[in-house]
Amino acid sequence: MFKRILVPCSESMRGEVALRLALALAQKTALEVIVLSAPSVRLAPQDVPQGTCAVPGSVAVEGANADADAGRAHALKLIARLRAQSARVRVIPWEDQSMRQISALSRQLGVELILLAPKDRCQLELLWYPRSVAHTLADLGVPLLILPEQQQAATLMSSLAAPIVVALDGSESDADALAFAVGWSRLFGATLLLVSVLRQQTHTPLGDEVERSLREALAHAQAQLRQALVDTSTTVGVDILFGRPAEALRRYATEQRAGLTVIGAHHQHGEHRYFTGDVAGSLVRQAPTTVALLPDGAAPARGV
Repeated sequence: MFKRILVPCSESMRGEVALRLALALAQKTALEVIVLSAPSVRLAPQDVPQGTCAVPGSVAVEGANADADAGRAHALKLIARLRAQSARVRVIPWEDQSMRQISALSRQLGVELILLAPKDRCQLELLWYPRSVAHTLADLGVPLLILPEQQQAATLMSSLAAPIVVALDGSESDADALAFAVGWSRLFGATLLLVSVLRQQTHTPLGDEVERSLREALAHAQAQLRQALVDTSTTVGVDILFGRPAEALRRYATEQRAGLTVIGAHHQHGEHRYFTGDVAGSLVRQAPTTVALLPDGAAPARGV
């Protein structure tokens, strides 16, 4: 599904969790992992022997003593397992620890997915400040996968097989969200849950028409995915939610014990375009699941 992914590592990131996810992907597909190493992370490009794979653990920082040693030991185990999967790993200095450098390298190197495992998701706003999450995604041009603080490396594999909530709002990015979700489901065997959100159930002619239109669109998407996944045992469900979009999606993901929420982030507002950058930003901060953010016009590796 993905051939080249980017993993930024710094003292504000949990590199061991992001790299564990990279390992899970490497076990499913041929993969190149590009590690952005901040100055505080004790690894430089010259530390990587020619022809081998090496990655840092974000907890292995200068002055961390026992924690640093434990983090590096854990990273070495991941290195061995990545090498066993024939994954190629490149280390590049993350000199200014900015989203600007991430964006430039992503475009230059043809990155298809960026993994972030922050210690505090609220601090991500400092990473892309002063831009919004939607504008940041537009600059990146590729999906951004953000793991929640409560996600531990030890339970990562079970979360990958948990249901995937795919938030659809009738915009052009729905096709990319569906493709991403189908590809992820094929890798890890997860159930797909297609959902749309209405802010309120009005029972007026206009409200009924909007709800009917959304249900028809969901049913059409469900039929398409069932056909695309006919060679698998994947289940595809649909639901209409009511309420504030971010709150409704968080509640639904919790109820369904989902492991991933996939959503497009738009900086434009439209009549039925509920999943704006504000909704995506709220999910990044508070979702109980990993969140896959897709920019307008993203071209993720197709799963269908």
